[in-house]
Amino acid sequence: THEAKSWGKIKQNAKAVTVVGDATILFPILVGGLKQKKLL
Repeated sequence: THEAKSWGKIKQNAKAVTVVGDATILFPILVGGLKQKKLL
């Protein structure tokens, strides 16, 4: 997240997290969460 902030990809005061895991597990969870919040 430090690099993303330094390159201006996210705001300096943004709340950011780093998630380490396998995409085949995490991607469906992420999509499901976005659908539940009606962001997709």
